[in-house]
Amino acid sequence: MSVILLEHTAAEVMGLWGRMKTYYGGAWAKMLAAADLYNHDFSNLENTVPEGVDIHSPSTASSVIDVFRDNVRVDVLVPSRDDWGITKKAREAKALLLRLDNYIIKQFRNQSPVDPFAQAAFDMPLRGAGAWRLGYDKARWPEAAPNHTEEEHERFRAERAMSFPITVIPIDPLSIAPAPGGAWPLPWCIEYRKLSVDEVRHTYPDWPLSKTYEGGGATPIGVYEFWEAPSTSTTNGLHIVVADGLEALHEVNPFGVVPYVFEYSGWGRLNYDNDPATLAVNLLEKAESEIRAEARLKTAMDAAWQFTVFPRL
Repeated sequence: MSVILLEHTAAEVMGLWGRMKTYYGGAWAKMLAAADLYNHDFSNLENTVPEGVDIHSPSTASSVIDVFRDNVRVDVLVPSRDDWGITKKAREAKALLLRLDNYIIKQFRNQSPVDPFAQAAFDMPLRGAGAWRLGYDKARWPEAAPNHTEEEHERFRAERAMSFPITVIPIDPLSIAPAPGGAWPLPWCIEYRKLSVDEVRHTYPDWPLSKTYEGGGATPIGVYEFWEAPSTSTTNGLHIVVADGLEALHEVNPFGVVPYVFEYSGWGRLNYDNDPATLAVNLLEKAESEIRAEARLKTAMDAAWQFTVFPRL
């Protein structure tokens, strides 16, 4: 039996996401408001101005975030390790581990569609939080065949030497709901995202609608992914995926941990009511009123100028 899910059904997984939307609602509302400012979306002013008046969309918010990103250098990360000793062997061991660290950072970047470090530097000031999903790609770490020859063994070792199976994928904090109050390692986590039908078919071949779905291959559908760590009530934890309302995967957690990392920006504080909104603080929320006032003021000034210089009949 699962800790958070009693019957571990598709309906329960989707219901859990609904409850988490309520819990994280305040934090997510602030994230969406900041996104509107960054994307110059001031459509809420359309009903407050006369027809034909163009709304001025200030670039203040995007400038603040972009300047922050430009000053956080993630293109050159320098790993650091404590000294093991003063002997030559200890220094050589440290140097070897630092080379390994740099190789791992490079692989994390190469195997992700977006640089996970760069997106973290973007999400922290804009969203007030950042998240990664960790993965293991079996195709990148081949297993040796039973009774293999010495030649096959050498080829197998060579393939592994050129491969790195661990992946790090950045996740939008709006699409992930970690266990409330949980620090890493998380007891459980649920993620919601949109995938195309073809992606679901390829990733989850046992999905009941894999061969009968009537929509096109590029049609986006909702996918819920639930992970649970081992606990006293379930030996190995659970991994459940629900696509378009139907269970696409149900297995024992193959990792033994919940493969997500979730961190707040550090500009908030833990409040007495444990509301995530006080933790997910972004750089724009304190200036939201001024930025929206700037849009209203410059819209009015621009309209006054146009009606004065080009009076209407």
